[in-house]
Amino acid sequence: MKNIHNVPLVRVPLVRIFGIIALVALIGFTLAGCESREQRAERERIEAEQRALAEIEEAIQNGDLSVIEEKLSTASPELVETAVLMALDLVNDGRGAFEVFNAIYSAGSPDIAAVLTQSHGNPSGDFGFAFNSAGDGVVINYYNGNGGVVIIPAEIDGYPVVEIAARAFSGALMETNTRTGARRHVGRNVQGNRFIQATNPSDRNARASRLITTLIIPDTVTTIGHYAFNNMTELRSLTLSRNLALIPFGMSNGNANLAELKNIPPNVSFETYRLQDRFNPIADNYTYTNVAHSRAFINNGKLPLPVRRQLEEAGYRDGF
Repeated sequence: MKNIHNVPLVRVPLVRIFGIIALVALIGFTLAGCESREQRAERERIEAEQRALAEIEEAIQNGDLSVIEEKLSTASPELVETAVLMALDLVNDGRGAFEVFNAIYSAGSPDIAAVLTQSHGNPSGDFGFAFNSAGDGVVINYYNGNGGVVIIPAEIDGYPVVEIAARAFSGALMETNTRTGARRHVGRNVQGNRFIQATNPSDRNARASRLITTLIIPDTVTTIGHYAFNNMTELRSLTLSRNLALIPFGMSNGNANLAELKNIPPNVSFETYRLQDRFNPIADNYTYTNVAHSRAFINNGKLPLPVRRQLEEAGYRDGF
């Protein structure tokens, strides 16, 4: 048996040992450094968004649109959504300007409307509503709130909001005959002498609708009645349901300040009628134009050109 004491020792210089230890440590530090760089990058991103959000919040409170637009131009969708909700809270508290909310909301993606209608809709008391004919959804019949930013909720009392009735948000008032004092609705006859009333059933509701600056419709809505949003004199922004198949006759007629139309549904079509041309006293009836009209966006002169092009490509022919 070999005596282990007689085995010569391999002597490794201390310098080499320390070199190996240093190399192992360096590899460890390098690996740790990769993780810390990733973590540092994430931390810096979060800190940058927090700083941007703080600056946006201050700009919202000060009404500084230039700072808001600068910050939102490079912001993430999540940051824009947070800014929208922040601006909405200030507006609802009476401490924010509607123009500021509109500017931030315009920068958001189409999905921001779904977020707002699902969880930040106006209280049901702001609307007159009823069941639809099938009894499985809600129809909005009129608005009686305080105006400003109006978000129609996706649900009321657990039922989806599926329809907006004719003239529900109309800002057109009733007309008084100066000779007889009689009051009547302002409207136009259409083919078949069917009379379409272009005004809200109540002047009080019409005046409430005239105070709305932003109107957001949930994607649960599939049907809108004629003249639903006509003559809303302060309306700047209208967001449609992406599940709307038909834009009704005269829907946004006379909204001269409307500058933004969001979420125009794909493959949407337009409800049209042949309008009366003139009254024939001999035949005691009306004659009609040969061209069917929609009049959905007549006197909407502030709509941007790309939006007009999109509507025209969908089949709209009546001008703005």
